[in-house]
Amino acid sequence: RRMRRFNIRTLPRGAFRALCAFTLAVCLVLVVDARLRPAVRNIAMTRAKSLAVRTVGESIEKFISENPEECSALMSVGSNDGKIAVSYTAASVNLFKSRLVRAVDEALEENAKFIVKIPLGAVTGSEVFAGMGPEIPVTVRMTGGAEAQITDEFTSAGINQTRHRVMLKVECSVYVFLGGNEGAANFSDEYCIAENIVVGTVPQTAVTIDIPQRQ
Repeated sequence: RRMRRFNIRTLPRGAFRALCAFTLAVCLVLVVDARLRPAVRNIAMTRAKSLAVRTVGESIEKFISENPEECSALMSVGSNDGKIAVSYTAASVNLFKSRLVRAVDEALEENAKFIVKIPLGAVTGSEVFAGMGPEIPVTVRMTGGAEAQITDEFTSAGINQTRHRVMLKVECSVYVFLGGNEGAANFSDEYCIAENIVVGTVPQTAVTIDIPQRQ
């Protein structure tokens, strides 16, 4: 039994028009997608980094404000005969960092999905029409993680006085997923979480004592 060969000329006029319209629509979608993809990627990365910076900052400020005593107790500083000594408990510092990083990660997770709106004018590639036309909503997914380091520093606070500050440095990596593409952005910030004034001049070096945790 012979199979009949498909011949486009045998199609009814209405079906032929529908096929042409469908083909044109597919081509138009592909062109728009190709034009929009770079713009969406750039805007998504910028929006994701901005959102992540704001989210991380707010979550850290909230964590610090809710745990002021724990921040102050991370390190203690004193002076004796002009020698400044800093004491801390490594286990307490590590626990503090772990809890803070978990709070930051949870805050980032809450903003893992957001929408980017791209003006249709961006399809033209022209700077004149780039911001014109209706906006096309595009869903973007984001994930990220944070690492924390706690250090301290000394600065002069006046005559024979030294300011000791406990500093928290947070480094974040954000990954953005858009269709089959992905991008990454890194940023870091530093926060003062505790401050003390001690008698004595700013030391070139300070004695640091790790106090063992009580069993």
